[in-house]
Amino acid sequence: MNQSSFLMPGIPVSDGVLPMINLELGEVDGRPALITDLKVSDRMHHAKLRLYTAVQEMENDILPRVRFSMREVSWWDMTVVEDHLALVGEEFADDMKGWALVK
Repeated sequence: MNQSSFLMPGIPVSDGVLPMINLELGEVDGRPALITDLKVSDRMHHAKLRLYTAVQEMENDILPRVRFSMREVSWWDMTVVEDHLALVGEEFADDMKGWALVK
């Protein structure tokens, strides 16, 4: 398995290396947040950010299924936390979801 690939529906495949964005679940002003290692100085007005979310659900109580979704995120939708950018919202309270932020 260490030589295999896993392609997810609706997820584009890159021909090259994408810049790594580290993510951590936390809180901002008492609200759930996805805190990134992006700094305020990293904001690029023309660059698009895409947030991919993976949610595992049980089908018929026996078969696990993973549902993937993607949405574009504006740099201006992000909150500044100690010079880092974060997305804030109730969706980040569920630590059973998975996220990837891509620019």
